[in-house]
Amino acid sequence: ITKRKQIQEKLEFSEDQFHKLYDNAKIGLYRTTREGTILMANKELVKMLGYPSFGALASRNIEKGGFGPSYSRKDFIEMIEKHSQVINFESAWTRLDGTVFFVRENAQAIRDSNNNILYFDGVVEDITERKLAEEEIIMLAHSLKSINECVSITDLEDKILFVNESFLKTYGYEENELIGKQITIIRSLNNPPEIVKEILPATVQGEWKGELLNIRKDGSEFPVHLSTTLINDKEGKPLRLIGVASDITAQKQMLDDILKLSSAVEQSPVSIIITDIKGNIEYVNPKGIETTGYQFSELQGKNPRIFKTGEKSANDYKVLWDTISSRKEWHGEFQNKKKNGELYWESASISAIVNNTGEIIHYLAVKEDITEQKKINEELINSKEKAEEMSRLKSNFLANMSHELRTPLVGILGFAEIIRQEIVSPEIKVMAETICKSGNRLSETLNLILDLSQLETEKKEIKFQKVELVVITKEVITLFKVTAQEKGLSLISSFSSESIFINFDARAYYSILNNLINNAIKFTSEGSITTSVSQYDDSVEISVTDTGIGIAKNDYQSIFEEFRQVSEGYSRNFEGSGLGLSITKKLVEKYGGTITVESEVGKGSTFKVILPVTNALEILKEPTASEKLTSTKYPETKLGKPLGLLVDDDPLVFQVMKRYLRDYVELETTMDAEFAAKLLRKKKYDIIFMDINLNRGMDGKEAATIIRKIDGYEFTPIIATTAYALAGDREKFISAGCSHYLSKPFTKTEIIDVVSEALKQK
Repeated sequence: ITKRKQIQEKLEFSEDQFHKLYDNAKIGLYRTTREGTILMANKELVKMLGYPSFGALASRNIEKGGFGPSYSRKDFIEMIEKHSQVINFESAWTRLDGTVFFVRENAQAIRDSNNNILYFDGVVEDITERKLAEEEIIMLAHSLKSINECVSITDLEDKILFVNESFLKTYGYEENELIGKQITIIRSLNNPPEIVKEILPATVQGEWKGELLNIRKDGSEFPVHLSTTLINDKEGKPLRLIGVASDITAQKQMLDDILKLSSAVEQSPVSIIITDIKGNIEYVNPKGIETTGYQFSELQGKNPRIFKTGEKSANDYKVLWDTISSRKEWHGEFQNKKKNGELYWESASISAIVNNTGEIIHYLAVKEDITEQKKINEELINSKEKAEEMSRLKSNFLANMSHELRTPLVGILGFAEIIRQEIVSPEIKVMAETICKSGNRLSETLNLILDLSQLETEKKEIKFQKVELVVITKEVITLFKVTAQEKGLSLISSFSSESIFINFDARAYYSILNNLINNAIKFTSEGSITTSVSQYDDSVEISVTDTGIGIAKNDYQSIFEEFRQVSEGYSRNFEGSGLGLSITKKLVEKYGGTITVESEVGKGSTFKVILPVTNALEILKEPTASEKLTSTKYPETKLGKPLGLLVDDDPLVFQVMKRYLRDYVELETTMDAEFAAKLLRKKKYDIIFMDINLNRGMDGKEAATIIRKIDGYEFTPIIATTAYALAGDREKFISAGCSHYLSKPFTKTEIIDVVSEALKQK
């Protein structure tokens, strides 16, 4: 009996699974006898009827038990016997507590082999919320009957359930002719298909608004503004769609009239031409008649090509027509011809005029005579080009002069410093010191002239960064300690707080403060120079006060002019180019600040600079690869002096650098960058000094880039020693692969400091 037992076990398992599924279904299930006695009911139906358990419900009669449906059992049986089932039968049931709820019921008869009914199986769904929502919709529909707009309510498949009186009156239908029909019955076939297709999906998603053509029962079309909205039940489920339409025939007609009338303004100072869709002229305003020299009768029906001169190609006109035919606006210029043959220029704007369905019905051209303006613009462009060319020539000249002047200054100042430090006669020392002073003065003047040139000719974007003023101010003051001591002057500083940050350019701030302190020391014979930095809510005040010669009030303005000083001409008492304050003022104003002076002759002067704390968004960039390189730990050098390679095209630099660095670096030299690259592959150097302009072959920037690709030189210090010292030059060389930068001419102290920094272990 093994097989029979296995079959029995499977049947028992199957029956157990059925009972579990039956009992845990999320919809009400029942089984009754033909007379209505309840044989089975799942948990959902017991819960729906409000009973504590199936036991309290078992054996009750579905009709006589106090909870049965609001229909006759006899009628129910007749329907089920006739059709073998009842589908979507809606009725009201009563819970144990007496409350009424609405259900949708499906039932079928289960018969034996002789077709006798054994029992009924049924499915019950609670539709109370939907029924209540439908009642609310019915109430809403009745309230909308008398409003002026055309109101319709449809199901989710766009079948009409309700229309108000205005709808029937506007569209010319009887109510029974619309109920149950698709809403598309009143849509014109002339609507763009894409618009018609989007209405239902958009409404189901929430809402749709727009214009379209509708059609009455008699076939006449008219435009409407339609707004459709989704109606949800209390659980948020989509239930119905409501649409509100307004006949906008009158408004659209008015709009078309206004478009045409407003475009044809008789008193317009510009020419206005309206054409049909083929481009034939229908209207020209008086200004157009005046400009072209034609009478309207001579232009009506003609194509605007009557004005053509051949200035535009056939392709240009194709682009124009493609643009306006796609309902876009075309802007451009024409060289046209008047009736008398005179040529003139017009700036034109051409666009399509469309009707309510989006159909192009006219083209509108608005044109302005710009002949005189073109002449003026051409003169301005020529003048601007000449000015820019002069500016470029000036900039290139000064850049070349910078290189040519700085390079020999290396030899002049270098040898003068070496002579001054050697044991020579006092007379020779004095001569060397004089050469150093004169060379430094020449170098300072050169720097000022180049700074001024850049401010006048360059159009570089202003870049801001977070700048700590206290640190930079202290550094600048330190630079003048020796000069101040030589003149017996005191350098005093004060700060409103230990750290003062603003968004600014560090190089610009350095230049501003350097020029102010340098001027103060230059024009002060005794006393002190006081520098103070104070921070306020939205600004920082930098003041430099001296006890010098002072400035007369009538000279306040002139001191900020280029190449001007208080004492001028052959009788002037002080050195200098007269550029420091001019450059300072330009820098301050370029960065959104102000500079003022207060002074009294014989008692001293105070220069005040006010800078905004935040005059641009702070940009804190990640360091570039070359910037990271400067902070990377360099490999330890071998015992003894580090081995260095100097690449420069000036032999004088070789001699100066070897003397400067003889106690610090074993220096080898070459004038050729390509030969330097070969040396680097044969021998390991600890530090490289790279000139940029090598006059022949590869330049220093290219060489630095190549060196970084040689094995073992990825982190070797490369110091750019160059006469290129304009703003931005340092950044170019660093980005090319150099780790440090030193502009010519430089002192022994400066080169030693850079070498020490480059070789020290981080």
